[in-house]
Amino acid sequence: MESKIEDLEYMVQISLELSRPKDMIKYINEIVQLKPHLDLNMRILYSQAYHENVSSLRQTIVIIQQFADGAETAEKRKAASDYLAKLRLELHDLCLDVIHTTEKILLPHAENAIDEIFYHKLKADYWRYDAEHQTGEVLQASIKEAESDYTKAIEYAEKNLELTNPVRLGLILNYCVFLVDIKGQRKAGREFAQKTLESAQSSLSDADPSTHNDAEICLKLLKDNCESWFEEDEN
Repeated sequence: MESKIEDLEYMVQISLELSRPKDMIKYINEIVQLKPHLDLNMRILYSQAYHENVSSLRQTIVIIQQFADGAETAEKRKAASDYLAKLRLELHDLCLDVIHTTEKILLPHAENAIDEIFYHKLKADYWRYDAEHQTGEVLQASIKEAESDYTKAIEYAEKNLELTNPVRLGLILNYCVFLVDIKGQRKAGREFAQKTLESAQSSLSDADPSTHNDAEICLKLLKDNCESWFEEDEN
């Protein structure tokens, strides 16, 4: 079995080099079935494979929405809207795929707090991506699930990780984006991000040297988002 896993890991790397995210998903899911505890590198590739596919779909949906909004006739508007509905369903199914694999297979085999945080954050992120382009009951369900997984991940992070840990900072960043962009809770998102930024910056000198650079990158992203949100609200 070990040889089979090594072959699949090799194919994942080849798919990555060839920019074939759908093939990456196929091979990684085969690995998951054989070895449900993924090491850090494979967890990152697992996330990356789905992210590439989902990002492409999200961008396409935005463009098709523009076509639907700008259609000159009712017929063209209906054609674009029908295509938009098809793409939204495709996005929903893809997000559910990674969410269910993570929940049913990977999370039960998590061996430590980092694993738990990573997988709950991953689930929350894909619920957020789904919510970004859904409507009605699907939208509300995705928001509820995202909130639940972000909350669990943050609780684990607060108990097990220093504030300057990049995993915790990245989690907080994504949760703040969720609050601002999906829930419309701009004040709550801004304040959480700003509070984290101030607290983490004051203790950055004590951060683990091996993760110091990654922590600085996360803090810069938090800072950039805070500034952007404040500017938007002022205007």
